[in-house]
Order: sequence, then C-alpha cells, then structure tokens
Amino acid sequence: MHGGPHAHGHPAPRAVLVTLALGLVLVAAKVWAYAATGFSAAVLASLLDSVVDIAVSAMNGAAILYAHRPPDADHRHGHGKAEGVAALAQAALMAGAGAFLAAEAVGRLLAPPPVAVPLLAAGLVLGSTLVTVAILWVQRRAVAQAPSLALEADSAHYTADLALNGGVVATLVAAWAGAPAWVDGAFGLAVAAWVGWTAWGVAGQALDMLLDAELDAATRGRIEAIALAHPAVRGLHDLRTRRAGAREAVSLDLELEPRLTLAAAHAIGMEVEAAILEALPRAEVMIHLDPHGVPHHDSRH
Repeated sequence: MHGGPHAHGHPAPRAVLVTLALGLVLVAAKVWAYAATGFSAAVLASLLDSVVDIAVSAMNGAAILYAHRPPDADHRHGHGKAEGVAALAQAALMAGAGAFLAAEAVGRLLAPPPVAVPLLAAGLVLGSTLVTVAILWVQRRAVAQAPSLALEADSAHYTADLALNGGVVATLVAAWAGAPAWVDGAFGLAVAAWVGWTAWGVAGQALDMLLDAELDAATRGRIEAIALAHPAVRGLHDLRTRRAGAREAVSLDLELEPRLTLAAAHAIGMEVEAAILEALPRAEVMIHLDPHGVPHHDSRH
C-alpha cells in the first residue's frame, strides 16, 4: 500500500531566481562600499556574506530543480536528497568564508587602519537591508507553500544577514563618532565566529536528511494519532519516517482484527493512508497490515 503526490509546480525555483537577481544588486553595492571605506573589515564581512549567498543560491537552484525530478528506474524514491547535498556544500562555503574573514579581521586588529567615509557606507548597507527584507519575503512565501531544505537554509542565512547588516551600520557609525579603529576588526572577528556557527547548524540539517534522520517527535506523534483514530485500527508498530527534499516518507504497520477479509483490511489501510496524506500532502506513505495479537518483529531492533 503506497501513496503520495509528486511535487509539481514547486515555488522554490522561482524564489531562487528572484534571490539571485537581488543578491547581485547587494554584491555590487557592497563592493563599492568596501572600496569607499578603505577596505573596512565590517563591510568586508557583509560583502563576503552576500558573495556566499549568491553562490549558494545558484547551487540551491540547481539542486532544487534536480530534487523535484520525478522518480525514475535508477532513483525509485526520487531525487529529494539533492537538497541535502546542496545544504552540505553551502555549509562548506560558509565555513571557508568565515575562515577568510577571520584572517582579515585579525590583520586589522593587529594594525588597524582608519575607516573612510563611514556614514556613506552605512547608508548603503542600510539600503541593502531593505533588499534583504525583500529576499526573505520571497523565500518565506515559497517555503510556506511547500517545504524545501535548501531554501529554508538560505532563508535562515538571510535572516541572520539582517542582524549582520545592523552590526555593520553600528560599527561604521561608531567609527564616524570617533571609536577606536580596532572596533572594525573586532566586529569582523565576531562575524567570522557567527558564520562558523551558522555553517555548523546548516551542516547538521543536511546530514540529518542524508542519513535519514526521523521526523520530529511532534510530527511522528501526529501520524500515530491519525492512524489510531480509525475505529478499526487496534494498534500500530514499526513507524519509520524520514525527509527527502520537499517530501516526507512514512511507513508503518497497522494492527487489525485477524478475521477481517482481505478487501476489508485493504479498505481500512487506504482510509488511514488518506488521512495521513491530508495532514502531510507531500508524503510518500507505505502501510503494512498485520493481524492484531500476533507477535511481530520490530525492525528497529
């Protein structure tokens, strides 16, 4: 017994195209700001983040398109894990950018040069924040319509960008107000640490998908409650779940009265499957029917 629709017309690819276009605007503005400030580490932090965002968005676009290809003879469960591979590559890019930024920031801490035209650069970074807000709106709207690990990771990164841009503006304003020159390098070092922490979190999500981690406890509990709510179901066991791209995979064994006919048992299984799909419309559901009271083997042991 098996069911679940494929993801047609997923909004994620369109969101990626908009993200790429707006990301290029951000990079161009920040390159100018970086040069205008005498190569500020704070502005470099924001610039590097936007460059990584563009690379990640391009990679995510390719991964999402591949992930939503329908199953074929060589990939019977679809291609959804391509999003996990893209997210893992995203973590590696972020870690590399963080390491480069840390080296630049340490250099500026040891020999801090003055930051030029900070107010002009602050205004430019503040304007780029509005572009970031637009990117987030597009991405979150797409994720709300249909889940995507690659797009969710990108959205989380852009959310943190809002705080990053705020910090850059604060650093440049502080430089304009006469703060010590080392403040610029200190902020760059702090951002490098934040980028490394974010990369760690993204890598964890990607590995969960690639290694078939179970869905969260709340979702599993919801699936169990739906199955047990059917009046003919006497119990269930061996519930297994995982996520692959925009889809969830769910398999479980239902325990039914032994004297039921095959047709009646099949009808009950179909009804439970339909109820689960109503709650998880993009899921692939596989149900095995067992007679209640007969000892069973739990595949988890």
